[in-house]
Amino acid sequence: MLWKLLARAGIPAKLIEVIRQFHDGMRARVRMDDGELSDWFVVTQGVRQGCVLSPLLFNIFFAEVLEVVVIRFSEDDVVLRSLVCLEEGKTEAGGGEETPLDRVRRAVWGMLYADDVGVVSRSAEGLARMMTIIVEVFGEFGLTVSEKKTETLLMRAKDKPTTTSQPAPPPPLTIEAAGQKYAQTTEFRYLGGLVNEHGDLTREINYRSRGAWACLRRYGRELFDRPQAPFRLKIHLLQAEAMEALLYGCMTWSPLSGHYQTLRSIHHRLLLRVIGYKRKKDTYRQLSYAQTLKRVECQSVEATIRQRRLLFAGALARQPDGRLPKRLMIGELAGGKSNVGGGRNRTGRSVFSLT
Repeated sequence: MLWKLLARAGIPAKLIEVIRQFHDGMRARVRMDDGELSDWFVVTQGVRQGCVLSPLLFNIFFAEVLEVVVIRFSEDDVVLRSLVCLEEGKTEAGGGEETPLDRVRRAVWGMLYADDVGVVSRSAEGLARMMTIIVEVFGEFGLTVSEKKTETLLMRAKDKPTTTSQPAPPPPLTIEAAGQKYAQTTEFRYLGGLVNEHGDLTREINYRSRGAWACLRRYGRELFDRPQAPFRLKIHLLQAEAMEALLYGCMTWSPLSGHYQTLRSIHHRLLLRVIGYKRKKDTYRQLSYAQTLKRVECQSVEATIRQRRLLFAGALARQPDGRLPKRLMIGELAGGKSNVGGGRNRTGRSVFSLT
């Protein structure tokens, strides 16, 4: 299948034959837990892991798969009614009426990263139809969708505390597609980040905090708990590992004042630990956050997050106009209801905020 798609993409037959020779007759063996190696076996599927050609071959193959998926989407009325679209403030002059295929291409229906896919729809019926099409098309190309690893997440606004009784929660959402059944979850990890049903950042910060403290405990006996260890080395390792674990993906966050306060507290305690302060033994007078930053000569966690968000925004702004990340940054979700400005029939706020 791969070689046929490469030929369809216009790659010369001689080059395809050279690439094929890299893959024909591949053999591999598995190292066991006890260090023993299994017998050699022939690999007849997939590409060579670690080969510089593999990402390019995967992209060419998957682009053809997605093209078929998009065409099938454009032929399904249920999918077209459930697409998530953006209001981008401008349309191409003289472009004429938008076709269903153009609408699918401009819609935000899938977030793709290698073999990880996030499919977005406005309705459960639309999501079921989209997943049915995806499973069927993938099967035509020899691919499968893992039912065990696929989950559904219902995004909804968090209920505001009131004195009146709260409405009953909606029934569990189960999506069935092409013989597969996907259970509902309240949160899942995607590309290292925690996505939850309310879009709340608090649980993500708590998870990141545990990762940061795990870094300190990993090197505690050998470095951080040794008074004679070089102080600057401790700070550099803290910034390189613990803080990166804490702020992973922070350029995509939209933190509120309460989130910044939590992050300041975590950063403060991490720095005090490196300085040598221990709450139980009281071996070092506890400094304020500002004094601690001055002592270790580093910037605050708020400044770090805002700096990274600005750098990220600059990288997106330099992308071509058609790229999805840039469109999400400057666009607004079409439809829906906003809690700002009297409940207008649009979001009223940019998807990407620099505040």
